[in-house]
Amino acid sequence: MNRQFHFSAAVVIWLIALTLGAIAFGLAAPPPAFLFVGGSGLVAMFVAQLSARFRTGRWSRWDIDVPFTLAEGLAGSSGAALVLAMFAVAGIYTIHHAA
Repeated sequence: MNRQFHFSAAVVIWLIALTLGAIAFGLAAPPPAFLFVGGSGLVAMFVAQLSARFRTGRWSRWDIDVPFTLAEGLAGSSGAALVLAMFAVAGIYTIHHAA
């Protein structure tokens, strides 16, 4: 069975739900909370990439085609969704408070 990460409908639905939930959390919580959301996303992306590098032994910065396992792919893409949510909340706050 192939355990390599691929985007499926279930993964896309999960990422949309995670992003919307993180945006709602960032808007409901105090303003510095969206920095925590984005920071946890950056950590998740870093850990996923580091895990894949340890597993494959490809340490060159130019090896960008490292295959992710299912867990690494979910962690990395979820981290990217959290970083996206951080930028969305920061943009909403900027537009709201600019007026």
